[in-house]
Formats: sequence, structure tokens, C-alpha cells
Amino acid sequence: MKRFLIASILLLAMPQIAFAAGFDETINTLTAPIASAIGAFVFFKIPIFGAQLPVVVLWLVIGAIFFTFRMGFVNICGFKHAIQLV
Repeated sequence: MKRFLIASILLLAMPQIAFAAGFDETINTLTAPIASAIGAFVFFKIPIFGAQLPVVVLWLVIGAIFFTFRMGFVNICGFKHAIQLV
């Protein structure tokens, strides 16, 4: 019942918010805090060996190393075949 009440209030309030500003501005206003929090985490810089690396770069490197071992070095063994295909 509580969820229904909150959803009803939001649905009744949304047209007034949307007409005051454009629909895209309304969505931007509602999602901006979430996007900025996620962006602050993903692009948080960690000092490693004197360089400032974002978390997303470290996550990608760790994933690449993990899947290189997990798939049996297919990205290295299959490189010649990939060049032949191109």
C-alpha cells in the first residue's frame, strides 16, 4: 500500500514538473545525483607506482588478465588467425 501511495504521488507530481521544465531536463534533474555518484566512483583515481589510474582502468586490466588465463591464452594464440581474417 505504501508503494502504491508513493507511486501515485509521483505520477501526479510528474506532469507539473515536466511542464515547468522540458521532459529531458526533468529526467536529467532526477538522475543527476545518481550519475554523479557513479561517475565519482568509476573515475576515482588510485595512485599506483606514481601514476594516477582510474578504477575503471584497473578493473579492465584485472578482467583482461583473468580472462586471458581462464580462456587459455586464446587472445594470444589466435592473433595470427585474426590477422589472416582481416
